[in-house]
Amino acid sequence: MSALIGFLACLISSPGVSEWEHFTHLGAVSDLALQGEVVVCATSGGVCFTGIHGDSASWDSVWSYPQRLSHCDARALSIDGEGGLWIGLHGGGIDLVRSDGSTRHYGQLEGLPLSLELTSIVPDTFVYAGTTEGLAIKEMDYFVTWTTYGTGGGLPGNRVTCLQPVEAGLVVGTNGNGISMLGAGGYPGDISSWLVYDETSGMSVHDMATSGDTVWAATSGALLRLLPDSSWQVVTGYPGATAFSVSAEGGTLAVGDVGRVHVRREGSWISSEIYGGQVIRCIELVGPDSLLAGMVGELSVERASGRGLAWGWLESWAYDWPASCPSNDLMDVTLDSAGDCWVSTNHNGAGVLSDGEWTDFQSQLSGSNQVFVCQGDPGGGVFVAPYHRGLDWLDWRGTPSIADDTLLHWDSAESGLLNDQVTASASASEGVMWIGQEPFWTTPGEVSGVVRLSWDPGDPNTCSWVSVSTSENLPSPFVNSVAAVSTSRAWAGTDEGAALVDAGAGEVVRVVGEAQGLPSSEVSAVAVGPNGRVYMGTTAGLSRLENDGSVSDVEPVQGMVGEVTVDNLSAVWAATEEAVYRILWDGDWEEFNPLSSPLLSTNVRAMTCDREAGLLYMATDHGLWRLTLESGLQGDGSSPSVFPNPFLPGRGEVLRVAGIPDEPTSLQVFDLDGSLVYESQSRNRSALSWEGRTAAGSKAASGTYLVRITQGGSFWLVKLALIR
Repeated sequence: MSALIGFLACLISSPGVSEWEHFTHLGAVSDLALQGEVVVCATSGGVCFTGIHGDSASWDSVWSYPQRLSHCDARALSIDGEGGLWIGLHGGGIDLVRSDGSTRHYGQLEGLPLSLELTSIVPDTFVYAGTTEGLAIKEMDYFVTWTTYGTGGGLPGNRVTCLQPVEAGLVVGTNGNGISMLGAGGYPGDISSWLVYDETSGMSVHDMATSGDTVWAATSGALLRLLPDSSWQVVTGYPGATAFSVSAEGGTLAVGDVGRVHVRREGSWISSEIYGGQVIRCIELVGPDSLLAGMVGELSVERASGRGLAWGWLESWAYDWPASCPSNDLMDVTLDSAGDCWVSTNHNGAGVLSDGEWTDFQSQLSGSNQVFVCQGDPGGGVFVAPYHRGLDWLDWRGTPSIADDTLLHWDSAESGLLNDQVTASASASEGVMWIGQEPFWTTPGEVSGVVRLSWDPGDPNTCSWVSVSTSENLPSPFVNSVAAVSTSRAWAGTDEGAALVDAGAGEVVRVVGEAQGLPSSEVSAVAVGPNGRVYMGTTAGLSRLENDGSVSDVEPVQGMVGEVTVDNLSAVWAATEEAVYRILWDGDWEEFNPLSSPLLSTNVRAMTCDREAGLLYMATDHGLWRLTLESGLQGDGSSPSVFPNPFLPGRGEVLRVAGIPDEPTSLQVFDLDGSLVYESQSRNRSALSWEGRTAAGSKAASGTYLVRITQGGSFWLVKLALIR
């Protein structure tokens, strides 16, 4: 038996995440560069390379984070005289990819400011980089960052937006502070080296370009022109309301607006519509009658989404972007009955990841903005809830075409919804969904609370609605989270405590707040574990409600807890403003933050676990993460496990088996003397469990045990620690 234990030690894998996969949006194009016939696009999800062939684009490759780039959000591109590609990243500094394929990264250690937010790059004898904290200049192998203070006011503002080299020096545009020029050969720390254009004071400069001896500037208020030895002048006759990008070549000038491009030739303007609701963030003249334009959603936060690259001329346009996550600014994540992953976005509808391919849904929904909630139904279909629009249900059949999709919609006027603001959801079983709502602040006295929908999925005639509001003693009408206990009961996290709601009785059974031991009564997240334990995330930390009714804090989670979920091995995940924590059953914990993990931020809006596959999904403000855990419930037998391990029976916990097929299985528990303590068999793996008692019904003592799992002609041995 001792030899068996020694062999077993090699089989047990330590807990942790074995793989991080990042899914980003590639449609928000902030800058363009041309490498021969290849168009290089800086997007919110990375750098994309494409060839244009008539009305189609061939996306040859994508560089993204964490595989190729230091951050996924690329904002600036420039090609140096040796063919090197300089990539400015919003939060990741600068990545240089040389023509021979070698790379170099520039970050804080190389002198770039703390935020590493790059806006523009000009590689010349010196390398000039615009950042949100000043103008960074690399003379040797180190950047020095110059600010308004360091230049004596020569740099009018620290948020540098664009750079334009001219014969007389470097023209610098800022956000809200106008334009100045650093004279050629001048020392940035000497105010006399700068020419400040007072006439541009207060302007936000989006882009600049030159043609001949003229500098053009697209600003927040107007299109400007600068002639030699002159001041900036407003270009009269410009037909656009705004100007976001500009390109000049010979006698042709092109300006990007919102959804439109304006072209001037021989003093006359012609306007053309590209795509409504899209800011033309970058534009490039590539021929006498040919334009490239990068688009970003007008409502997009931090360029989180967009409709990609457009190409054409005047009234003939095509556009495309690589298939990817519908946005980087995600709000919720769920799994449907087929195991496909759905996400909802802040301003770009919803999308589904199936077999490695993304499909977007926007016009099919009742609204594409503020889609705060999505929820899969085990019976089929997915609920999607755009804010102020009630509730949609989409039966997606796994094809990009929506011709065979079923779309349903409910609002408060024609359903049991209390109002049209859905803030949370949870599926209890096939055809039973719990819905959390909140009143809209401009509608005084609007009823709100928790709603349970029961129906035959896809048949609106079978809908049955039950609601519980403050009239039934719900402590607050603002419901932040719901977690299903059963088809009849659910926990609702509200601004005034967590409430156990009974739909059968139509009442609140229990309320847990500060008076009952929570660190705060503002409950932002609720999750129910497989053993019935309830985890409550609050604005001041995470608590655990035991089956006996006691409340205890969960260390080390403190501060605002935005999201809580339980994974396939019953470990608890909690997302705070500082980190994401995974708390294991033995009290050990793991912390994931941007320094200790690939996470780009800790702004995690939602989490869900595919328990069969052992995958955890995180919806964040920087796209979707998929984490591969050490074991899924379903497996091929290559890495079987039992959980929780250590096992603490007596609090509603049961021991389960993971990592093997869901087939007829037997379980035997031995003590270290080789004596059989307990045995059981089941028709499938998922139903197999142990409550920590011997075959005679007495409590098994604390200690180390060996668990033999048998399935067909195979068996596995796992070491188990039992603690009383």
